[in-house]
Amino acid sequence: MIDQKRLNIESLRYNPIPWLEQMSNVNGKMGLSRFTSSSEYNTFLASCYGVLAFRLFNRLDRLTGQQKAEWISYIQSHQAEGDGRFFDPLLDKNDLPEKGHNWEYATWEFTFFGLGVLEVFGQHATYPLEFLSKFLHDVNLVTWLDSLNWNNPWLESNRVMYLASFLIREWERTGDQAFKREIDCLFDWLDAHQSPDTGFWGDNQSRDKFNAMAGAFHFYFYYFYLGRQVNYVNQIIDHTLELQQSDGLYDPRGGGGACLDLDAIDILVKFSMLTDHRKDDIKESLHKSFQSIIRNQNADGGFCECKRPSPVIRSRKRKLLKLIGLDGIFFPQSEQPPVEYKRQIKWDKLRYRVDESNLWASWFRPLALALISKRYPGEYIDTIEWQFGKGPFIGWHDEQKLMDQSKNY
Repeated sequence: MIDQKRLNIESLRYNPIPWLEQMSNVNGKMGLSRFTSSSEYNTFLASCYGVLAFRLFNRLDRLTGQQKAEWISYIQSHQAEGDGRFFDPLLDKNDLPEKGHNWEYATWEFTFFGLGVLEVFGQHATYPLEFLSKFLHDVNLVTWLDSLNWNNPWLESNRVMYLASFLIREWERTGDQAFKREIDCLFDWLDAHQSPDTGFWGDNQSRDKFNAMAGAFHFYFYYFYLGRQVNYVNQIIDHTLELQQSDGLYDPRGGGGACLDLDAIDILVKFSMLTDHRKDDIKESLHKSFQSIIRNQNADGGFCECKRPSPVIRSRKRKLLKLIGLDGIFFPQSEQPPVEYKRQIKWDKLRYRVDESNLWASWFRPLALALISKRYPGEYIDTIEWQFGKGPFIGWHDEQKLMDQSKNY
């Protein structure tokens, strides 16, 4: 039996709120957010991640009316009047490649998060999303979906995720059936292209199932949000469990990754509420993930992308010298893994060291802990009143809606 008191004390070893406040209150103004403590810039995405972390920890109600107004004003100020897309003025088109994480990808991501954060505050975009009109009149959605590079479903599924969110929001806002027709078209295409072997999407699943799983995560929560049936549930569970590594996370290099780990955990939590298929395996898997994720919290209270394991010492001589504390003399080279950096949307102004606390991981890693805790109440963290998203957006989790849909599986 899990010791609840011990877990509640140790599962979050440090209070994350002071660090979150420090990152999201630059020069005394809410909304000006740094991605990490070492960041030189205040960026739009960092501000969005800060809001979402505050919401998850149920801290937004503790902000003053002025602080909320500052944050809302900051987010709304990044929307372009012409076509309705959000952007960061620090980002130049020349900072990004022509393909992959290009200008359209980046501005869609900004718009996705901008709209999601405004929803958190009960607000809407200032200007209509005019850039969507081409999908209603000029661009054939099926042709567009077919044109994406499905050899890289993790990347391309983000574009589809963004577009689905925009269409759903506009349908809910306006009631215009043109948006509903495009939504149905999009998910009909997904149904037709889902692999019956894995329940994922993508053309190279035999070579990179991790990529396919991460891509599939971007679609499943929309199915549940819309009350739409997901096919191949057992296969989805089986192949997600298969990808878990010995450390409980999902990166073959060890140490996991904030995005990849959350993707798998969200899948297992949600699908375990629909079916009893491998329920004991899922519970054991999620327990291992929980224990590993909490080790990604740093002493400052924030969470990091990952902590890669140190290289294995294979030499018997070196093992002996290490045991008696003399290995540093005879083997002065470091045994620590090389310093690893990542960049959000491949942008140099959002470059960070993977083991330092950042706002993305400080939303995504606690979100994984929150999902596991809500799935098994009384066994993990019950001392935090976790707040999940309600709209068509990452972080959506509605237990009642999932339970209501479980009778269909």
